[in-house]
Amino acid sequence: VDNVKLLDDPYLGTYSLSDFPSLLEMKNRWFTTRAWICHERAKNVTQFHRENGFEENKDGNRFDPNLRQGMMTRYMLSHKKPIIWDDDILPGTTTSKRNGVQIYPELGGVGIWPELQTAQSRYLNPYMIDDETIDILNNYVFPYWMNRNIREKVRSRYKNALSQRLDEFFCLYFAWKTQAISHTIPDFDTLLRDGLEIIGKRIAAKERKERENVTSDSNSALNFYKGMKFAVEGVSLYIKHLLHEAQQQLENLKNGKSPETGELIDINIGKNIRRISRLENMIDTLEHVAEGPARNFRDAITLTWIFWLCLHQENMNAGLSLGRLDQVLYPYYLKDMEAVSKSKSEVDAKIQEIIKLIGAFYLKCQDHLPLVPNVGNKLFGGSSSDQALTLGGVKPDGENAVNDLTYIFLKVTEMLSLRDPNVNARYHLEKNSIEYLQRLCEVNINTTSTPSIHNDGEMIDTLIKHGFKPQDARNWGATGCVEPTSIGKHFGHTNCMMFNMVAPLEILMYNGYHPLIHPKINSLTPNFIQDNYKDFDSFYSAYKKQFRFLAGQIIEYNNHLGLVHQEIHPTPLLSALFQGPLEKGKDLTRGGAIYNSSGAALVALPDVVDSIIAIKKIVYEKQLINLEDFLNVMKRDFSAPKDKVILAEINKIPKFGSDDAITNELAKDLVSESYNFFYNHENYRGGHYFVGFWSMSNHVAFGKLSGTLPSGRLRGKPFTPGLTPSPTSTDQLLENIKTIAKINCNQTPNNIAFNVKLVPSAKDTHEDTLKHFLGYTKSYFDLGGLQMQFNVVTSKLLRDAMTHPEKYRWLMVRISGYNAYFISLNRDMQMELIERMEFKA
Repeated sequence: VDNVKLLDDPYLGTYSLSDFPSLLEMKNRWFTTRAWICHERAKNVTQFHRENGFEENKDGNRFDPNLRQGMMTRYMLSHKKPIIWDDDILPGTTTSKRNGVQIYPELGGVGIWPELQTAQSRYLNPYMIDDETIDILNNYVFPYWMNRNIREKVRSRYKNALSQRLDEFFCLYFAWKTQAISHTIPDFDTLLRDGLEIIGKRIAAKERKERENVTSDSNSALNFYKGMKFAVEGVSLYIKHLLHEAQQQLENLKNGKSPETGELIDINIGKNIRRISRLENMIDTLEHVAEGPARNFRDAITLTWIFWLCLHQENMNAGLSLGRLDQVLYPYYLKDMEAVSKSKSEVDAKIQEIIKLIGAFYLKCQDHLPLVPNVGNKLFGGSSSDQALTLGGVKPDGENAVNDLTYIFLKVTEMLSLRDPNVNARYHLEKNSIEYLQRLCEVNINTTSTPSIHNDGEMIDTLIKHGFKPQDARNWGATGCVEPTSIGKHFGHTNCMMFNMVAPLEILMYNGYHPLIHPKINSLTPNFIQDNYKDFDSFYSAYKKQFRFLAGQIIEYNNHLGLVHQEIHPTPLLSALFQGPLEKGKDLTRGGAIYNSSGAALVALPDVVDSIIAIKKIVYEKQLINLEDFLNVMKRDFSAPKDKVILAEINKIPKFGSDDAITNELAKDLVSESYNFFYNHENYRGGHYFVGFWSMSNHVAFGKLSGTLPSGRLRGKPFTPGLTPSPTSTDQLLENIKTIAKINCNQTPNNIAFNVKLVPSAKDTHEDTLKHFLGYTKSYFDLGGLQMQFNVVTSKLLRDAMTHPEKYRWLMVRISGYNAYFISLNRDMQMELIERMEFKA
């Protein structure tokens, strides 16, 4: 099946998590370990700048940002504590804690400052913190960054522009560059093939050539190369420190001493024998990959992990994504398999070793959490670092990419059922087998929510139409949630903004105000009375006018933030694993990549469609009520008896998702309007804005901060997630499928999230259920649908999980583009999942 070469059973049906007790133990330990705020990175970053300067260097001259950041990254990595836990299969840690919350004070880290004394006592997702950390952050770190962080630097430079003030209300749009620019995918293939020494030599050669052409070190390209060289050196130094730590631990163990306590131990018992073996393997790998390329699968996955955690020292742990590891690691898998004899026992042992290494990698990805202040818990919450991993699809040459490792990764995904990595699967109708799609459906059923499945052919065509070379378009990976990135060539910051499409409608209805915002936002459209909007077209045009205004504001703010990132937070280490920066002599933040887009996520399109259709039908066609009276109905939240009559009429109107021709046409027009407006604006790196329709959990946050809508949605209720129809649209999944498949994929280059709650019937066998899932998914892709993701869990079970969370610690659900553990969600988000339409398979 597909390109499977060495697996007798691609489903690996004989294996379960019980066959890998070390992985099960690590998983259980992670889930019972409290999250601790870690000050290590924040202290090191601050210490470097206090000693060496920030705006100016120690000599009082301007400190070139690229040089400064490279020096800082080297300092940070060389001062990072090399940690190898007693059960580690892969060495190194993102933080100094087993389960650590990383702090980036130069970005959004100062947001936790008011909560240092209360973070560990908050009800939802508490963070433990010790007195030393409180003292360091309170007195040493945060005072230094209070006016130097990205948000405040933008405020100072652009005089607290309206675009920034609107962002800080949270209910109109949310600009992610205040926190991160890390939604992209590095080129691990080059790292593993060439190694750190060769990468460093390439940078040094560029530096020498640039030095010959200039007379002063003020040259930006020269300083960029210097900074990149320092950053890569930092990785090598950190690996050497890990090597020394592994050697010290091994020496202690062989001398009969505990590496942690120094107490005498028996080295002949099983756990110590296994630990000695693991350390010997680590030492062999670390000695080589500190400079050289990967020789085998263990080298490859170890170097990938170490560079990954180093990238998270430079870049916030939010959305930085892993790419196509089933492709990147495949040559090393084949090399390992060729080295074993053809005996079944040796082949099985090697496959088990590779499963164990991949499982260890998945579990290491759990060792850090993004910093979320309590207001974020209440408005958003539940998200991890969204480290997207992409499987399957086609190769850059267009041939079938599904291989042995694709199926092994799926097996690990199924066994561990973790929210991170956020697994995404590409399925190509013409190149991939139906057995592969069936396996994707089966893993979704068994995990209840992963992987997300993408129509590979449609996405590739969309990227090609947006200027990507065919081979680059075919080498795309999901980023953060679902967004496509051409790996190692495309710096798209695919989640630079979350835009509330309902907000322009509310500003229109409330005469330039938003219901929750006191200052008037604008006076672009006339007061919301019938005399000012005598026909539907005038009302619809007014919505578009308000939409363009708000979209223009968030575009302006994103560009302001991006320009300040160039000065505050360039990315020399990330740039080292991209094609383009080395050739151009430019950091990624300055347009160094080959492709330079920005990605917008537009939230609540279905709610806007349903609301506009309701006004069209109720006010203009049936003339049951005028605009001003309809607004009063909404202000009462449909609570008066006479309001129920209007609500009953609204409920008769075909909604988005019912495959109604008029509703579909309106949705098509709104997608086109959104796409054209954003695409025709240039970002700060000279690229285009790409729109997508997905929401993370912002559909809940924006809904909580919004009033009653003409669609009948009540005040404060969540909007629909992603591009998912409302639960009241239809009870027929095929109608939903037909509706979403009609959306023009070429106008959603930042992808969509189509969420489907599909649960097995009690009388169906596993085979019956699998057949139904496969049928729905294949039909959707045959119709041209772009992306689909499942929740395979009943509302009844979710309600029980709310009542008895202790019974459901591993229950995983799909929000809109990412997975979360149900019991970690706030109540509003839990109820939104419960209230989604439940289709029977």
